[in-house]
Amino acid sequence: MGKILKYWPKEEIIKALQALPKDKPINKKTIIEYSKKGLICNSSLIPNKFGSLKNACDEAGIRCDALYGKEKMQYMSKLNTKWNKKNLIKLIRKSFKNLDERTTPTQFGLYIKRNKLCAVDAFRKHFDTIENALIQAKVKYRNYHWSTERIITALKKINNKYGPLCKFEINKKFNKMGLICKIKCIRDVVGSVEDAARLAGFEFIEPRLKGHDFNGKIGKIETEELDKIEKEKGIKLERQHRLEINDTVYFIDGYDKENNIAYEIDEKHHNHTQCQDYIKDKDIKEYLNCEVIRIKII
Repeated sequence: MGKILKYWPKEEIIKALQALPKDKPINKKTIIEYSKKGLICNSSLIPNKFGSLKNACDEAGIRCDALYGKEKMQYMSKLNTKWNKKNLIKLIRKSFKNLDERTTPTQFGLYIKRNKLCAVDAFRKHFDTIENALIQAKVKYRNYHWSTERIITALKKINNKYGPLCKFEINKKFNKMGLICKIKCIRDVVGSVEDAARLAGFEFIEPRLKGHDFNGKIGKIETEELDKIEKEKGIKLERQHRLEINDTVYFIDGYDKENNIAYEIDEKHHNHTQCQDYIKDKDIKEYLNCEVIRIKII
């Protein structure tokens, strides 16, 4: 093993290149291999010093087998000659007989590399991405990307098959079935779950209409904050107090009936529902003639 230098000037790199074993072609792969053995500097340092490995080899007076520019394009074109769109689609469908719907485009790319079925660049050449290739091959794969269009389409299908829907069923039921992403994802992409439902052509119904006695899940943070208010003020709050106002059903997080005060606990997701919260507060104030106190949780 050669001497590992902390500092590699150009002169030392040239000497190291000239001293490398002659039994293997000099390219990026072999330079990485030799650098691990300490025979030459890290492979990324050579382009920084010389512009490219080929330039370094030219200065060292040795042959370089690394391909660049037009030569590389010609090589890749020749390598992928037999892999036209039709053959690649056949390869995908044949491969997916050994795979399943949980396979992602990235995993399929690794499967292709590991089994040396063809160059992954062939997919990019004809389809731009592996995901596009899987779509055109019409195979079922696992897709982590939820666009607005995909969310709306999923909601329409769920509503047509399982509707009418309650909002809390998204996480509790349909996400676990793999039919749609979680509520947090819908909020991040669309803005709010209610907006997504309206774009899909329906509105969520209240849980009580499907035999549920609560409006979704009462969170741990909400419970702790309301417990704190009760203890500090010496009052008793009615949790998830239900009101029907102008055909709209509202649930107050904590209602102090004796003092006619409504407490709402605003967790992080309320950053996306400020408009709905304003309408809710206005309706509750007019209906109960009460004070509404919102407590923001940072």
